[in-house]
Amino acid sequence: MLAAAKKQTISKKEWQQQQQQQMKQQEQQLKLQQPLKQQQQPLKQQQQPLKQQQQPLKQQQQQLKQQQRLKLQQLKQQLQHLGAAAAASDAANVAAAATAAAAAAAAPNLKH
Repeated sequence: MLAAAKKQTISKKEWQQQQQQQMKQQEQQLKLQQPLKQQQQPLKQQQQPLKQQQQPLKQQQQQLKQQQRLKLQQLKQQLQHLGAAAAASDAANVAAAATAAAAAAAAPNLKH
């Protein structure tokens, strides 16, 4: 029993030493973190005006995207009109060719 009690006492001392060691480690970590936090502050201050500058740029970007969409829509419409015009032109060419062919076919008949 005395040995068990002695063992508990040693365990208690070991436990206290471990606790003290952990506290020292935590203090060291806090000391290391302090300069990093100090460095972080001016960076946060620099970040604020950059965020403010970013806002109008985002708005400008939205406007440009909208303009781009409109231009694309206009180009699509122009392309459709050109397609329709090309189809009409093709039809006119076919009609002219048919007329020419009919005239050529009728021409020998007219000579006789």
